[in-house]
Amino acid sequence: MDNMAFKVNENHTWLATHGRVLDKYSGKWVAIDQSKLIASADTLKELDEMPQVKTARHPLFFLVPTEEETSSILIL
Repeated sequence: MDNMAFKVNENHTWLATHGRVLDKYSGKWVAIDQSKLIASADTLKELDEMPQVKTARHPLFFLVPTEEETSSILIL
């Protein structure tokens, strides 16, 4: 269980530090595993069915917000 928690944290850290890399995936679902973006798709279902996602150890799925959605985020 500790090893899984490490991978999740590692993937979240990658996500937090590579925001600009995700700009070209605006509005798409992405999968991150072992600090690498491994796949992208229009829907979560499509992403989950991809071979590289099925064989990933602990993928993190993330819906990349569109520019419009990003500009609407309020941070308190």
